[in-house]
Amino acid sequence: MKLCVFAKGLPHSHIKGGMEIHTYELIRRLSTKGLDITVITTKHPQNLKFEILEEGIEVFYVGDISLKYTPKFYLESWKLFEKLHFKKEFDIIHSQSIAGFGFVKYGPKNMPFVVTSHGTTVNEFRSALNSKEILKIFNGMLLALRYFFNSTEKKSFLRANKIIAVSKDLAQIIKEFYKVPSKKLIVIHNGVDHHKFRPRDASHIRLKLRIDPDEKIILLLGRILKEKGFHLVLRILPKLVTTYKVKVVIVGDGPYLDVLKKLAKDLKISAHVVFLGKVPHELIPLYYNLADIVVLPSQRVEGLPLVLLEAMASEKPVVASKIGGITEVIHHMKDGILVDPRSLKDLENGIRLLLEDEALARYISKNARRKILEGYTVDYMVEKTIEVYKSIL
Repeated sequence: MKLCVFAKGLPHSHIKGGMEIHTYELIRRLSTKGLDITVITTKHPQNLKFEILEEGIEVFYVGDISLKYTPKFYLESWKLFEKLHFKKEFDIIHSQSIAGFGFVKYGPKNMPFVVTSHGTTVNEFRSALNSKEILKIFNGMLLALRYFFNSTEKKSFLRANKIIAVSKDLAQIIKEFYKVPSKKLIVIHNGVDHHKFRPRDASHIRLKLRIDPDEKIILLLGRILKEKGFHLVLRILPKLVTTYKVKVVIVGDGPYLDVLKKLAKDLKISAHVVFLGKVPHELIPLYYNLADIVVLPSQRVEGLPLVLLEAMASEKPVVASKIGGITEVIHHMKDGILVDPRSLKDLENGIRLLLEDEALARYISKNARRKILEGYTVDYMVEKTIEVYKSIL
């Protein structure tokens, strides 16, 4: 089977994010199943035009801006696809999000076409409303107008033979707001490598960071954006440190990092916060194992965050916002703690619960990894994706 994948980016060449990691894990595993895979993605940061990955996957870089969908990307990606298809004769075209809109706009209407949706404009609008900030709500209204007048998402969904949604919540949004028939939609949750993300010893990392053995570690990990809500944990930290020996470790970088550092200084909690910046991806599993608690205080309505699945696979108790696809994975008080994304008090109580009750934390941790093994592994995700391909060939 010859597969052409349109993608926003890949983690080895672009900034690492959930969708980029999802795409790479999917194509890498599909290649081991015997699929011949070609990827067309956005401009390489160092202007590389082509490369072959270790797995034999061919990657082509086009467009004018890295990690951006632009008219030039859509046009160039389509023209490149035409040339490649003439030589290879692809069997399936798979678009990650709207990366394949160039194919939708200019391409034939009879080729098997699959879209994986990680989120929609409607999700962004809901996230803006959650923020309760005037500017964000205004921007959310602009997003709503874009939903009604910009046909990029609509046309992609209507053209697709099958739409893979990474959560039930997202599938429902696509069905209701984009008027997509149920028979087109299938839910395939994001999957993680449970061999890579597993319980392991990380005591040497604790020693390296000079964190006392009796200090509890709260881990925040991911791209540092305001909508990720990391600042909310810092705001409740002054109360937590009066009762517990606790340290917040923040892994990642992004445009909101300097704001977090200033906030920690203003709140006089800098001694209780460790900013590690960007960490090599191969070391991320160790940092999950450093944590006593992983917190996802997201204000953004996401499809299904990989950080959540990776933490659970690492057998760590998670406190996460009751929002988007997160609620499909976590059964409150069984394999995680769900909190109101608009309530600082709820977030504080959720963290306190795990700090005070070690038996509960262990119970949740064990159940969390079991949940991943039962239906959120990357192997399961790949097998279900292949079934989608076969169903439309």
